[in-house]
Amino acid sequence: MRCKYRFEEYRCPYNAVEDGYCIFHHPKYWEKHPEKVREEFYKLIQKGETKFIGFNLPEIDLSKKIFKKTIYFNKAKFHNPAYFRGCKV
Repeated sequence: MRCKYRFEEYRCPYNAVEDGYCIFHHPKYWEKHPEKVREEFYKLIQKGETKFIGFNLPEIDLSKKIFKKTIYFNKAKFHNPAYFRGCKV
Protein backbone atom coordinates (compact mmCIF):
# COMPACT_ATOMS: atom_id res chain seq x y z
CA MET A 1 0.00 0.00 0.00
CA ARG A 2 1.28 3.45 -0.91
CA CYS A 3 1.84 6.21 1.62
CA LYS A 4 -1.17 8.51 1.81
CA TYR A 5 0.86 11.73 2.13
CA ARG A 6 -0.04 14.44 -0.40
CA PHE A 7 1.02 18.06 -0.80
CA GLU A 8 -0.28 20.04 -3.76
CA GLU A 9 0.82 18.01 -6.83
CA TYR A 10 3.24 15.84 -4.87
CA ARG A 11 2.10 12.28 -4.08
CA CYS A 12 4.40 10.17 -1.99
CA PRO A 13 5.78 7.24 -4.03
CA TYR A 14 6.90 5.14 -1.04
CA ASN A 15 5.17 2.23 0.66
CA ALA A 16 3.29 2.77 3.92
CA VAL A 17 4.69 1.14 7.06
CA GLU A 18 2.43 2.46 9.81
CA ASP A 19 -0.93 4.26 9.98
CA GLY A 20 -0.96 4.64 6.18
CA TYR A 21 2.32 6.59 6.07
CA CYS A 22 5.83 5.69 4.92
CA ILE A 23 8.90 5.91 7.16
CA PHE A 24 9.45 9.51 6.07
CA HIS A 25 5.92 10.88 6.41
CA HIS A 26 4.77 9.16 9.58
CA PRO A 27 4.92 11.88 12.25
CA LYS A 28 6.52 9.65 14.93
CA TYR A 29 8.35 6.88 13.03
CA TRP A 30 11.59 8.89 12.99
CA GLU A 31 11.58 8.99 16.82
CA LYS A 32 11.45 5.21 17.16
CA HIS A 33 13.76 4.42 14.22
CA PRO A 34 16.11 7.39 13.59
CA GLU A 35 18.93 5.25 12.19
CA LYS A 36 16.65 3.50 9.68
CA VAL A 37 15.11 6.80 8.52
CA ARG A 38 18.56 8.41 8.19
CA GLU A 39 19.99 5.40 6.32
CA GLU A 40 17.06 5.25 3.88
CA PHE A 41 17.22 9.02 3.36
CA TYR A 42 20.93 8.78 2.48
CA LYS A 43 20.13 5.97 0.03
CA LEU A 44 17.64 8.26 -1.72
CA ILE A 45 20.29 10.99 -1.92
CA GLN A 46 22.74 8.48 -3.44
CA LYS A 47 20.16 7.46 -6.06
CA GLY A 48 19.71 11.10 -7.09
CA GLU A 49 16.25 11.66 -5.63
CA THR A 50 15.40 15.35 -5.24
CA LYS A 51 11.96 15.56 -3.60
CA PHE A 52 11.85 15.21 0.17
CA ILE A 53 8.56 17.02 0.56
CA GLY A 54 6.95 16.65 3.98
CA PHE A 55 9.70 14.34 5.29
CA ASN A 56 10.25 13.99 9.03
CA LEU A 57 14.00 13.68 9.47
CA PRO A 58 16.30 12.97 12.42
CA GLU A 59 19.79 14.47 12.47
CA ILE A 60 21.29 14.48 8.97
CA ASP A 61 24.62 15.59 7.57
CA LEU A 62 24.86 16.64 3.94
CA SER A 63 27.98 18.77 4.44
CA LYS A 64 30.05 19.22 1.32
CA LYS A 65 27.55 17.22 -0.74
CA ILE A 66 27.29 18.35 -4.36
CA PHE A 67 23.85 17.99 -5.90
CA LYS A 68 23.28 17.89 -9.65
CA LYS A 69 19.70 19.18 -9.33
CA THR A 70 17.68 21.38 -7.02
CA ILE A 71 16.62 19.59 -3.84
CA TYR A 72 13.09 20.16 -2.46
CA PHE A 73 12.42 20.12 1.29
CA ASN A 74 9.00 21.83 1.20
CA LYS A 75 7.10 21.14 4.44
CA ALA A 76 9.96 18.91 5.69
CA LYS A 77 10.62 18.86 9.42
CA PHE A 78 14.16 18.60 10.71
CA HIS A 79 13.63 17.30 14.23
CA ASN A 80 17.34 17.39 15.09
CA PRO A 81 20.29 19.33 13.67
CA ALA A 82 20.71 19.24 9.90
CA TYR A 83 24.11 20.10 8.47
CA PHE A 84 24.42 21.64 5.03
CA ARG A 85 27.76 23.48 5.31
CA GLY A 86 29.51 23.52 1.96
CA CYS A 87 26.61 22.00 0.02
CA LYS A 88 26.40 22.98 -3.63
CA VAL A 89 23.82 22.63 -6.38
